[in-house]
This record gives sequence, C-alpha cells and structure tokens, in this order.
Amino acid sequence: MIKLTKLPEPQILKNNAEKWTAQHLKNISEGKESTKYLKTRYSHTDIKEVILRETSEKCAYCESKFRHVHHGDIEHISPKTLDESKRFEWENLTLACEICNQNKSTTPIELMVDPYKMEPSEHLHFAGTIILEKTDNGYYAKQILDLNRSELLENRKVRLETVCSALRSLFNKNIPLDKRQILLDALKKQQCSKSSEYSAMFIEYIKSIEAMME
Repeated sequence: MIKLTKLPEPQILKNNAEKWTAQHLKNISEGKESTKYLKTRYSHTDIKEVILRETSEKCAYCESKFRHVHHGDIEHISPKTLDESKRFEWENLTLACEICNQNKSTTPIELMVDPYKMEPSEHLHFAGTIILEKTDNGYYAKQILDLNRSELLENRKVRLETVCSALRSLFNKNIPLDKRQILLDALKKQQCSKSSEYSAMFIEYIKSIEAMME
C-alpha cells in the first residue's frame, strides 16, 4: 500500500452527487429500494477514468494490477453500508481488487489504513515479500484485507525475481560504484514509482540494498 492523492472531482459528480444522494436518502427514509441505476451512479465512466489515473490502475490496498483479468471495483473507502450519505462522495471513492473489496466489506476505515489520509509506510512494513505491521491500524489492515494471502505472496515473489539479476549486480565489486549507482537509480525509477506494481515492497527492498552499499 502506498500514499495516494485525490485528483480533482469529475464534473459529473460535481453536478449530480448532491441530487443523487438526496434522492437515495429520501428512498431509504420512505422504505423504498433505490434503483440499481441510481445506486451505482458512482461507477460512471467519467468517474472511473479519474480513479484509474489516481490509483495508477492498481488496487488501492494491495497494489495489484488486476484489470487484465477483472474490471476492478469502485471501492467506498468508508463502507456505504455504514453511511449511505457517502455513497456518491468523491473523497470516499477509490479502486480495489475484488478480493480486497470483499475482505474490507463493512469494516470502518478508521480501524485500518486509509491510503489517502494516512502514510501507509508508518503502519505497514515489508520484510521481503511479507507484510508486517507497525501499528494497530497496520495490524487490522493486514488481517482484514489479508495482505499476505498466498496469491499475493506468489505475485510479489515473481515480481521480485524479475529484477534479482539486476539487484545482484549492485554487489559486484568488479563494477565501479558510480556505475552501480546508475543501475540502482534506474531500478528505483522503474520499480519504486507509484505506477509500479507492489512499489511499496520495492521501496523497502531497495532501501535495504542502499544501506548495504554505503
């Protein structure tokens, strides 16, 4: 999980969120079921397009790039089932993979780690491919989202192995230090950028390598 920043609110939400919310809450107060069309207006193409940009098309929680196998769910950071008034609130929308979305379910975000309002690295830490917690929020995020589930561990292992040969070169004393530094900088640019899959893991991993190279 990495820190995320909200992009400007899409115009369609600016124009309609208040109206959609009022109608939906009115239906609830009158004991009526809102139409599926109304309840899912937050998944409008214009809204999802901005969310995909701000998350770099990764799950906001586990950092998996999954859209080649799944369309991705618009996730309500604070579960809509706990507060229907936030169903169309821009600050409450992000992208999540199907599993993280299901695991999170009705858990209040205050118990976990909100990647928009909190710095995830202050709560979660990578030891290789395994996530460890630093705080109670980190513990609950790890447990509830199941951030060490087998498929994630395998995917992170595969990603790490793809750059292992380059990483080994960093310790080859036959290569001048300045050239190794160039290689390290290139790896950081490729693997630690917010668009890279599992970038939080690489940030921690490369940081440990830098310390050994000093």
